[in-house]
Amino acid sequence: MTHPLPSTMTQEEWARKSTEPVALYRAHSAPMQFFFYTGAMFPQEYRGDAFATMHGSWNRKSPSGYEVVRVRFDRDGKFSKFELFMSEFLQKQGGKYGYVGRPVGLATAKDGALLAGDDSNNVIYRVAYGPQQTKAVEQDLAGSLLKPKSFQKIDVRSAAIPAGGMIGEKYTDYGQRVSPPLSWSGVPSGTRSLSLMMEDPEAKSPVPFVHWIIANIPPTANGLPEGVPTDERALDGAAFQASNSKSKTGYFGPRPSAGEPPHPYHFQIFALDTELNLPSGYNRQALIKAMSGHVSAKGELIGKFGKKK
Repeated sequence: MTHPLPSTMTQEEWARKSTEPVALYRAHSAPMQFFFYTGAMFPQEYRGDAFATMHGSWNRKSPSGYEVVRVRFDRDGKFSKFELFMSEFLQKQGGKYGYVGRPVGLATAKDGALLAGDDSNNVIYRVAYGPQQTKAVEQDLAGSLLKPKSFQKIDVRSAAIPAGGMIGEKYTDYGQRVSPPLSWSGVPSGTRSLSLMMEDPEAKSPVPFVHWIIANIPPTANGLPEGVPTDERALDGAAFQASNSKSKTGYFGPRPSAGEPPHPYHFQIFALDTELNLPSGYNRQALIKAMSGHVSAKGELIGKFGKKK
């Protein structure tokens, strides 16, 4: 926030009355939380130091932020320096920048580990010190977590994706970034709504990576057209899209790293015996919780995609 100079004061006088910043950081890094570490797990030299999450710039060239920094203080409690603590959230590929995470919030766990939230992946990272090892939490696909009430199967197809075949680059984040056309049949009578979830179980993080979710698709619908807009309410009726693992609304096309084996992408359709009451911006966890106990049938189409170069 800036204030205009009093009309009777020169800039030199204003400077003499002002207090210089204790420290400066790269512009547009977007610090979200400044947090003093109070745990006992980290070594003694961390006592009295702080951490700050840099959410990251959105239009700066080159980008800044996308990291967690340690803010060091000396024995007298005066600022000493910034020290990079968590990084590699910002990636550069083919001359273009992209991010795989955006740190936002901080907390100390009961055991003294540092917890850092990431609102682009809807995850919390746990940073521990010592011999203890913590395995990354991997979740099953939504279709494995949600058990239907019957053995009836929904047949899911796409004119653009042969079953088990390759997804055209047009429908990926490398191409035109449009969603593929989908169609389905075999929805049981009594269905009140349909949900869609597209997931990649072989992504690096989070696992699975959510590319697309839609709730409250009308039960009379027998498919989705190509290129569904990314607006939350881009579909007819009560249906609405929400956050994928990039924290963006709508469809996010496949984008595996070049040279990796093709990833499988699961387009999963769920028939429900109820219409869901979900808030704007709901995520995977909220959708799975809301669908639990209401799935009457399900089906999926698996397409693959890999980038050679």
